[in-house]
Amino acid sequence: MKVLGSDFDNTIFFLNDPIQTKKNIDAINKFREKGNIFCLITGRTFKETKDIIKELNLSFDYLVCADGAMIFNKDLECIKLNTLDQDVALKAIKILKDNDYEPYIENGYEITDTVVNCIKISAEYSKDKEDAIRVAKILNDTLDVYAYASRVHVNVNNPRNHKRQAVIDLSKIINIPLDNFYVIGDSINDYEMIEAYNSAVVKNYNKELESLHPKVCESVAEYIEELMKN
Repeated sequence: MKVLGSDFDNTIFFLNDPIQTKKNIDAINKFREKGNIFCLITGRTFKETKDIIKELNLSFDYLVCADGAMIFNKDLECIKLNTLDQDVALKAIKILKDNDYEPYIENGYEITDTVVNCIKISAEYSKDKEDAIRVAKILNDTLDVYAYASRVHVNVNNPRNHKRQAVIDLSKIINIPLDNFYVIGDSINDYEMIEAYNSAVVKNYNKELESLHPKVCESVAEYIEELMKN
C-alpha cells in the first residue's frame, strides 16, 4: 500500500486546463481503486476547498487544509485542529497593518473578526512579490509563526501548520510508516514536504523549489502512473 499526498492548486487543479485536471482526478481514482490511500494537502481553508472538490468530484481518504491546521477524514469530519495562539495572532495583525497590508482572520470555516479559534491570518498583497516575501520574513523573525508569501497572499500560520508536519500527523492517524508516503506539489508552501519525503514536482513549478533539485513529472497523472508500476 502506498500513500500519496498532493497539493491542489496548479498541481491537481488547473483553472484554465480542465482536461489536465480531469486526467489527474481519473488517475487518483485508479490509484485508490488499487487499495492505495490519497490525501489532498492544500493551503486553502476548508471553506475555500469543500465546494470545488465537490464540483470536481475529487475523492480522497484524508483532506488537509490550511497547510495542516485542519485534517478531515473522507466523511469531512475534522479529526485534527491546530489553532494560532491568540496573542501571536494579534501581533501578526499589527505587523501586517504596520506594513500597509489588510489582514483578515480565518477559522477554517469562515472569515471572522475574532482571533479565537483562528487557524490562519491572510493578507492579499497589491505590491510586488518581493515586498510580500520581506513582510513574511519579518513575521517569521519576530513571532513564533510559519509565514510565507504565496501567489497572492501573505499567510501566517501556527508554526506546526506546514505540510511536512501534516504528513507526519497523517502517518500517525493512518498508522502507516513515512517511507510509504509519496508527495507532489508545485509551490513554496510545498517546500518542506518535498524536501523531507519521497517526492516530485509538476512542470512549471515555482523556482523557489529549485534548490531541492526535485524530480519533475509532467503531471500528477504521470507521477501516479510511475507509482503504480513500482
